[in-house]
Amino acid sequence: MIGSDRPIPADDPPLADTLRLMMPCAPTTLLLQAALLQGDAVRQAWSKWRQTIEDPKAFLASDRVGIKRHLPLLYRNLVTHQVDLGRDLEPYFRAARAREELRCARYRRFLGEALGALQRSGVDFVVGKGVTVGETIHADPVVRHSHDIDLLVRSKDLPAAAAALAGAGFAPSTKRAPRHELRFDHESGLPVELHDRLYRSPFYDGDLARPWSRAREGEIVGVPVRLMGDADLLVHALVHASLVPQRCGLGWIVDTMSLLQKRASENAAFDWPAVTWIARDAEAALPLYVMCRYLATTFNASIPEHVMGALRCSAANAGPLQHLAALDGLRSEPRHRRIKVLAQASGWRSRAAIAKAMLLPPPAYFKGIHPGIGTLPLAMLYLKRPAGFAARQARKFRNRLRRASPAVLPRLPLEPQGGH
Repeated sequence: MIGSDRPIPADDPPLADTLRLMMPCAPTTLLLQAALLQGDAVRQAWSKWRQTIEDPKAFLASDRVGIKRHLPLLYRNLVTHQVDLGRDLEPYFRAARAREELRCARYRRFLGEALGALQRSGVDFVVGKGVTVGETIHADPVVRHSHDIDLLVRSKDLPAAAAALAGAGFAPSTKRAPRHELRFDHESGLPVELHDRLYRSPFYDGDLARPWSRAREGEIVGVPVRLMGDADLLVHALVHASLVPQRCGLGWIVDTMSLLQKRASENAAFDWPAVTWIARDAEAALPLYVMCRYLATTFNASIPEHVMGALRCSAANAGPLQHLAALDGLRSEPRHRRIKVLAQASGWRSRAAIAKAMLLPPPAYFKGIHPGIGTLPLAMLYLKRPAGFAARQARKFRNRLRRASPAVLPRLPLEPQGGH
C-alpha cells in the first residue's frame, strides 16, 4: 500500500488546508515515493507514475520543481528493488547518475577547502542541513544533490569567517543575499552562505544559542566539524522550506525522510519531545504540523501519533502573527501570491483567519518587516492597508464591468481623474 490510512482530522487548525499548496503535485509525489519508500510500495508508485505520464522523458526534461536533482536517489532505489525502469529510461538514469558523480566530486573538493579554511582559522561554526544529510546520513553522497554550502556562524565571528573564506578563493557574492545572510562565491560558481540565525522570517525564533548547544561532533571530508542535532535538523529543514520558494526543489522531503529512515535502520531513538518543544518555542508549529502530516500520510514517516497531536495542538493556538508568517512563506512562491488562490484552497475557518491577519495584522508584524519603524509610520501602515484593499476591489469591479460590455459602458470614475 502507498501512503497511510491515518485519517486527516476534520477540525484541523486554521490555514492547515491552505498550506497544503506547498506540497508537490501527484506525479511528482509518485516519483518521490518510488525514491523513498520500501518494498512493494516502490513498484506500485513507479508503475502508477509510468501509467500516468504519457511521455516520461519529456516530463523529466520539462522539470521545473527540481525532481531531476533526485534522479540518482530514485535510480538507486529502483535498482535495489529490482524494478524494471524500461529501455527508454535506463540510459537516461545512468547518464544522470554519471553527471552527478562528476559534479559531486567537484563539490566535495571545494567543500573541503571551505571547511578546512574555517577550521584552521579557529572560526566556530555548525554545518547546515544539506551538507549534514549528504555527508553523514547517506552512505553515498552522490544521491543527495547539493548546490551550495550552508553554515551557521555567530554574528561576532562573521568577519573572521569572511576573511577565512576569502583566503580559500571564495569572494563576496555580487548577488544580493537575504537579511541575516552573507554569501561568498567560489570561482567555480559554488556559493557558501553564512547564517547568524536559523530562519529568514523574523517571526520564527531563529536564535542559534540552543541549536548550537545541541550540535554534535563529527567529520566531513576529513575536517572535524560540528553537526546539527537530529531534532534541530528536522525542524529546520521543514520550517525553512515553508518560507522559501526553493521548497519546490523537494529537498526537504528527501532530507527528512532520509534522516528518519537512517535512524530507524540503526534502531536509534529519535528525540521527538525535542521536536515538539523546539517547534513550540520557535512559534513555527503551524507549518511544521502540516508538513509532518504530509510526510506521515504520504511516505509513512514514522512520526508518533502523540507528536502529531502535540504539533496540532500548538498549531491550533497560533495567532494572527503566526498566520501571517505562514502566509508570507507560502506567498514567496509566485504562483501562490494571489489571495484568490489562497482562498480557493481554504475552508471558511481558514478564509476568516486570512482576512483577519491580512486586514488587521498585529503591530509586531509591521515591526518585524520594518525594523525600527516609528509610531507615526506604523499608524500610516494601518490606514493604508484597508484603503489599498478597497482600491484593489474597486479596480477589479471596474474591470469586470468593462469585460462584460466594453462597447457600451463608459469609463467609470472610480479613480481620481486629471484636470480641475
